[in-house]
Amino acid sequence: MVGLLRPALVAAWAAASSEWRCALEPATPGAASACGSLDLAGMEASGSTLAYQLLAGVVALANESAPRGVTVAKHHKSAPGDRDPACAALTYRDPRDVVCSHARRRGVPGRTSSCARCSAAELEPRARGVAARMFPYQAKRLDAFRDAGALLLRYEDFADCPAALAANFASWLGVEADLPLGFAETLA
Repeated sequence: MVGLLRPALVAAWAAASSEWRCALEPATPGAASACGSLDLAGMEASGSTLAYQLLAGVVALANESAPRGVTVAKHHKSAPGDRDPACAALTYRDPRDVVCSHARRRGVPGRTSSCARCSAAELEPRARGVAARMFPYQAKRLDAFRDAGALLLRYEDFADCPAALAANFASWLGVEADLPLGFAETLA
């Protein structure tokens, strides 16, 4: 495993262009411009907190120049039927990474602390149970949000690119994308 992560490969990945690492699916400009409230749903460990902080920051900035009273709510268990899909966004992530993150943060049966330094063998019992419950539910949920026309945000596309995500939210809301320098990085 260590051989796969040679310093040159890590450096090459870090130096990769933002076009490759920040390949966000563009939001439909102004699609959420008429929304009075925005719903941000997300799988656990899918960057929903980062996305929420950035969306709330863009909304607050937009409200400073043209007050609209827009509110933002974050949920982990909402479905697109709960709100207008044009006013909903969903963060999602490769479910295998979610399962590992979940197991590491929540621990494994029989342990009282997190499992941040657990081996794969220790994580496996927890991961199997989480995966069996999570995969079918999250697959159906992603399809439902996609079919409803909600904004979909893939963790792997935005986690390292808070400025691109903030600009995408501004476009989705139909507000000026002239965000202050370092705006997203300060919120993230």
